[in-house]
Amino acid sequence: MVWPQEEEEEEQENPDDLSEKPPPTVEKAEKLLAKASKPLVKAQKGMKRFTIRTKKLTKAAEKVTAQRLLVVDKLLEVAAEATEELRLFFHTPPATFRALKAALFMLGKPTDQFDSWAKARTFVSPALFEELSAFDATADRVMADWKGVRACMKGLASPALQVTTPNPTRSA
Repeated sequence: MVWPQEEEEEEQENPDDLSEKPPPTVEKAEKLLAKASKPLVKAQKGMKRFTIRTKKLTKAAEKVTAQRLLVVDKLLEVAAEATEELRLFFHTPPATFRALKAALFMLGKPTDQFDSWAKARTFVSPALFEELSAFDATADRVMADWKGVRACMKGLASPALQVTTPNPTRSA
């Protein structure tokens, strides 16, 4: 007599016993391989796009960092002389005022504190130049402030600043 439990054990297949299943045909194996490789090919394409984008962003970051270092060097070079000269102006040329406003927007200063030259010139100090040189251009931006920066800088070029900046010690 065979017990019911023993009967079930005899009927179960042994996963190590592959002799009962025939191997897949070459065509079926190729189809299985093609099906299994589709996600891998898709992932490889995605990695390639990611790598290209990462390289572009890295180049852009390197360029911005190099530009920042140049600006910081120039700012620190002229900080003391420029602050004294700018603070002496009772009325400043429009291009100079716009450049200062752009810097103050960039630093996130309250706009009501620099809406006129009389108010804005109170910010002109060596501390402003230190704050500008410590500014992290890679940090998240406050878009409202950057809208102000863009508005102030629109159409403003270096020659315009050089031409419009008078020497306050010269007599007219």
